[in-house]
Amino acid sequence: MIAPAPRADTMSATVWSFRNVIDTLRDSVASERGGYLYVPVGKAANTEVKNFLWSVEQARGADIPDSEGYFSVHNDGWAKSRGESLTPWTHYGPEDVTGFIGDARRHFLFSVVRNPYSRLLSGYLDKIGKIRAANDPEAGLRQHSLPHLPESFSEFVEIVCAQPDVERDVHWTSQAARTSAAFLPYDAIGHLEALGLFLQGLAARFGMPPPETGNRAEHRTEASGKIAAHYTPEDIQRVRDAFAADFQAFGYSDDPAHLPPDPAEAAPVGLHAGLAESFAALWLAARRKDAAAYRAALPGFAEAESAAGRSYALPADFDPVHEAAVAQPLVLPRIPEVLCRVPAALAPAAAPSTEAQVAEVEEVRRAFRRPESGPGYSVDYARAFRLARGARCYVEVGSRDKGTLAWVSGLLAPDATIVDIDLEHLPEAAARLRTHLRPDQRLVQIEGNSVEEKTLFRLRREIGPEAADLIFLDSSHMYEHTRDEVAKYWTFLKPGGVMLVHDVFWEGNGTGKGKAQLFAALDRVVPVYQIYMNEALCRFHVNPRKGDTWGGFGLIVKPGEEGTVAAA
Repeated sequence: MIAPAPRADTMSATVWSFRNVIDTLRDSVASERGGYLYVPVGKAANTEVKNFLWSVEQARGADIPDSEGYFSVHNDGWAKSRGESLTPWTHYGPEDVTGFIGDARRHFLFSVVRNPYSRLLSGYLDKIGKIRAANDPEAGLRQHSLPHLPESFSEFVEIVCAQPDVERDVHWTSQAARTSAAFLPYDAIGHLEALGLFLQGLAARFGMPPPETGNRAEHRTEASGKIAAHYTPEDIQRVRDAFAADFQAFGYSDDPAHLPPDPAEAAPVGLHAGLAESFAALWLAARRKDAAAYRAALPGFAEAESAAGRSYALPADFDPVHEAAVAQPLVLPRIPEVLCRVPAALAPAAAPSTEAQVAEVEEVRRAFRRPESGPGYSVDYARAFRLARGARCYVEVGSRDKGTLAWVSGLLAPDATIVDIDLEHLPEAAARLRTHLRPDQRLVQIEGNSVEEKTLFRLRREIGPEAADLIFLDSSHMYEHTRDEVAKYWTFLKPGGVMLVHDVFWEGNGTGKGKAQLFAALDRVVPVYQIYMNEALCRFHVNPRKGDTWGGFGLIVKPGEEGTVAAA
């Protein structure tokens, strides 16, 4: 049976951060038919629970395909699929925080958590192994917020435990923060260590026979049986300190010899649910950079704090829009005028992106985005891909979730040829992409390393030389690979065509140089231009900011069109 989530009058809690709210909204789903809302936690039985909920919806009359034959339940598709009509769930966007809180109050709210020791080890065995085996490890490190590839589990523990929780990847962020257990009125919180009993209780609640539980999880690692072989005393202490809130909140012992929880020792949940609505008002105002609404919401939050008998510091990521800072106008760095002379072919990308344009990009790309995906940088995309409007031949290298392809297809000519090149094409993403294409658009998908001859041979056969109006490169970020990619794909670009390269400011890591050094050198031979957020479109120059800089585009126009315009 389902053990009720405890309630009491004392519990330490942390206010949601921007990232935690966005992650939670993106992954959670509610069912009007079933009357429940599920908040997933990474590496805590997501696949088992999602498959179970799929069967609940089918049993209640939802006309949807079988989950395993339709698409992977381990990405956003299980919730949103290829169109709203095919999903039985309510799916939340970044602006839906108030609706989410309301649904949490009126639905059966539940989640599943896991012992912090086995969860962290499971994340390491699953994700780090895949990063090591990948053709482009840097992309995996970026996706999982890791500064470099750890050589051992102990080094991985040291890296993760030293990160602030808001900077950790969703697969090993704090479960207390991820579930927002102090702020949401949970009806039940299950434990992976007793998942079978928990799902039986859910089945009874939904009037269904007990589910068959088994090894259906594609990311299953059997980490619970490997604790002693991996953890050192130093690792144990680091995890105790970094994830103390998880041990306390969910009844887990901090002794790794005792993995199952004691629900009687779990801290109460929902203690500060009264803060949720007032915090949501602050959060939305901060997200929208609405100074007046932010100031108007502060008294309500202070009143809710007083009622809770506690005082909370607002998240660090509110700082740019806090009461004093939010009213300050955005001041862009001054770029010398001489750097702002750009070819006429790039003029459409000169104006800054508007909020409406960014929202249009996000509306399409969000439906494709995978949980491990990094930030969307849609403000850059909205500007750069104005150059795709009306193009007859478009090539994208490193398409990953296909979200950019889907969005760009709407800008291209109705009969455009679209070439999609990636190491591996996920069937569910490819199927979703095809639903966005117009009837006369031709999609060519090529699987393989972008610089290998067999890939280039296939591309020559499909489009021929100097055929592409626009080529977008977004695969490996390393210097040598990008150098070879630019050189080889240059031959496919027609005179006057544009080559776009993403993450152009990245300077490399301990294993080699990155794109920034390449384009600084390339600019000596052929002019390279840059887009970075809403700064002026200008000639490429090394970013003055210290540390890694992600996002941004490098743009190269193949000689063949004359004329320049002032972009600034």
